Amino acid sequence: MLEQCKTIGMKDDVCRKIISFNSKRIEAIHEFLTGKIKYEELLSVDKISETVAVEVVQYVLMNCGQIIDGTTPKPKLPDRGDMILNVPEFSKEVPIWIAGT
Repeated sequence: MLEQCKTIGMKDDVCRKIISFNSKRIEAIHEFLTGKIKYEELLSVDKISETVAVEVVQYVLMNCGQIIDGTTPKPKLPDRGDMILNVPEFSKEVPIWIAGT
């Protein structure tokens, strides 16, 4: 799926961050399950996930998301896999013109 995202224009640095996060996530879970690290040490990977998640949400909103607000006609029911995000929750991280605040 990441290759498809790159094909339609996702920036290489965002793709690299996703790949790096996924590798660190797998390693952290494995080390936790084998007792090499403590639960608290997983928090560093969690912080990375927040940054990557914001960049992915920004990409989706700017390239393929649909903003729904009080002036938007009622959308059709979501398809399987669709997500509805409360964008104001991202307003600190997402550019102001996307967040609509």
